[in-house]
Amino acid sequence: MTNDIASFARWLENVSLKKNKTVYQYDGSKKHNQAVQFAVLNISVSKKDLQQCADAVMRLRAEHFYEKADFDKICFTDNSGTSYRFRQPYTRKNFDSYPDRAFDMCGTASLSKQLKMKVDLKNVEPGDVLIRAVSRGTRLL
Repeated sequence: MTNDIASFARWLENVSLKKNKTVYQYDGSKKHNQAVQFAVLNISVSKKDLQQCADAVMRLRAEHFYEKADFDKICFTDNSGTSYRFRQPYTRKNFDSYPDRAFDMCGTASLSKQLKMKVDLKNVEPGDVLIRAVSRGTRLL
């Protein structure tokens, strides 16, 4: 396990959970089916309807690097190779608005290109991301 993945795995193990497991949509309304979640991470979410499946992984990685003050690693690339970097000022307010642009331009297909390490399913460890872009739509495994 590389240092980045080990660090990410440890960070994931320690993300605080909300006391209430109610899931809310971006607009503050309750998600329709409240029976499918076990717990809710206590992390920020956008006020826009942008966060989809791969964006959850992007959000978690960005939060991890933000907490480590490893701001140069907060970068996602779209399908054409354009990079969307988190830029100064490195404030929480600026960070909270950063994902909106990245989520709008990047997704499962581009994230699968950006994640370079291949992991055999027999050797999956905490912190590994399993992702596969399919020809019709995309799927986060």
